[in-house]
Amino acid sequence: MIELHLPRFSVSASEKQNSLTSLKRILEGGESGFPKIPHWDSIWVESKQVADSLRRRFEHLIVIGTGGSSLGTQVIAHMRPGTRLRFLENVDGEAAERVVHGLDLSRTGVLIVSKSGGTGETLAGTDYLKEVYARAGVTFYDRCHVLTESESSALGKWANDKKVALTKISSEIGGRYSVLSHVGMIPACFDGYDITAFREGAALAMDRQEFAAELIAQFLKSFQRQEWITFFWFYDPLARIAGLWLQQLWAESLGKKKNRQGAPAPRASTPMAGLGTVDQHSVLQQVIEGPRDKFVVFLRSEAAETKGPTLSSPDFPDCAVLKGQSMGGLLQVHAIANEQSLHGEGISTMTLKTEVLDEKGLGELIMLMQMVVAGLGAALDVDPFDQPGVELGKRLAKELLKKA
Repeated sequence: MIELHLPRFSVSASEKQNSLTSLKRILEGGESGFPKIPHWDSIWVESKQVADSLRRRFEHLIVIGTGGSSLGTQVIAHMRPGTRLRFLENVDGEAAERVVHGLDLSRTGVLIVSKSGGTGETLAGTDYLKEVYARAGVTFYDRCHVLTESESSALGKWANDKKVALTKISSEIGGRYSVLSHVGMIPACFDGYDITAFREGAALAMDRQEFAAELIAQFLKSFQRQEWITFFWFYDPLARIAGLWLQQLWAESLGKKKNRQGAPAPRASTPMAGLGTVDQHSVLQQVIEGPRDKFVVFLRSEAAETKGPTLSSPDFPDCAVLKGQSMGGLLQVHAIANEQSLHGEGISTMTLKTEVLDEKGLGELIMLMQMVVAGLGAALDVDPFDQPGVELGKRLAKELLKKA
C-alpha cells in the first residue's frame, strides 16, 4: 500500500475536503471511464482471452502505438527482465528494422493500438512494419491484432478489409488513462503478468479517495508557492519508464490554455522525472542551487531498498563502509540523504513509499496518479481529458505531408 511520508508542509482539513470534492466530481461525473476499470469485468475477461490466444501462437509481441497507447504498457514491460514485448512507438529512420532485430518473425505477433484509429504515427508504423515482414517472406496480416474504438475509423476499416482480428476499446477511456484497460492488460498478460493483481491494486487506490485528495491538496499548495516544476524522483529502478508515463499524464491533462468556461486557465506545473542516484549526479545540482521553483516528490519502494547482493569483502578502501551492506541498502541510504539534503536547503519535498512495485503495487500507483491528476484538473477547472495543443501539431503535420 502506498503511504505518504515526510511532507515538508501540511494541508488543512478544509484543503483536503475541497480536494476530495474536486476528485469526487471527476470520479462520479462520468466524463471518463477510467474510475470504473476495476469493476469493468469485460475488460479483464477479454484481455485474458486475447492474450491467451496470442500466446498460443507467438513467442514475442510487437506493440505499435504512441503516447498513451504505448508508455503505460512499457512501464509494465520494464518491471522485470526478459520481456517478450517490443515497442514501435516513435517515427525514426531505423525504428521498424530495429524493433524486429533478433526476432523470428514467423513467431512474432503484432498488436496495433490506436484509440481514434487515425493516429498517423501508428498507421505509418504499421505500413512500414508490413514491408519489413514482406522482405523477410513472412505474412503480416494474420499475425496482427487491432485495438481501436471504432470499426469505422481508418484502422478499423483496414482491419476489416485485411481480415485482421479486432477488439474494440471503450470510447470512455482516454489514451493516457488506458493502461489498466485492454491497452495495457493484453500485452501484460501475454508477457506473463498476473492481471488480476493489477485489478486488485487499482481497486485499492479507488478505495482510498481521501488519500488521493490529500495528495491533490499538496500539489495545489505547491502551485500556490509558485513551484512550477514538479520533479518526480523514482528510487525504484523498475519504475524508470514510469516517469515518462507520468510526465505525459500530467502535462497533457493539466497544461491548458483555457479553463472550462473559456477564460485563461490557472497555471499548472511542468512535470519532470528522475532516477535514483543517477540524477543525484546531474539534476540534483540544479535542484539544490537553482531557483526555488521545484516541488520534489520522491517515490520509493521497500523492496528495491532491500534487494541485491551483500558486499562481504570490498576491494576498494572507499567501499569499506559498505561491508555487510546490500546494494538495495545503499540505494536506501542515498534516498534518505537526498531527502534530508533538500529538506535542509528549504526545498519543498514529499515522499511516497510502497512495499513493492509488483503487479498490485503498480496497479495501485497507476490508478492513484490518474485519480490525482484528474482531480487536480477538476480543482483547476480545466478539462483533464482533452489535449488541444497535441491535436494542433497533428493537424499541421498532416498539412505539411500533403504539400511534400
